[in-house]
Amino acid sequence: MKITIIKDDQAVYENGVAIMGIDLSDLPEDFHALQWDGNTGHIEWKTVTTPNQSVSTESEIDSVLGIPLTQIKGRRTARIAEIEAKAKAEVEAENE
Repeated sequence: MKITIIKDDQAVYENGVAIMGIDLSDLPEDFHALQWDGNTGHIEWKTVTTPNQSVSTESEIDSVLGIPLTQIKGRRTARIAEIEAKAKAEVEAENE
């Protein structure tokens, strides 16, 4: 499973499918993005003086980001449920 996180876009991608509007404000200030394929990846930083950081385990990611990757994926799942609930409510409102 490929995961991409882009802090400024408030986006978490899973296998290329983006979900926007995810609160990522608790990630480090200078964090830009994470690219992770389940086995290897890298963390990109906003400052040009900080090189991309290779990661090879989820525990490395958790340590660098200060929050477990599983928690970020959980936020993505919760956001999907929120979007689906809103869409369902809109359809029901139209059908009244």
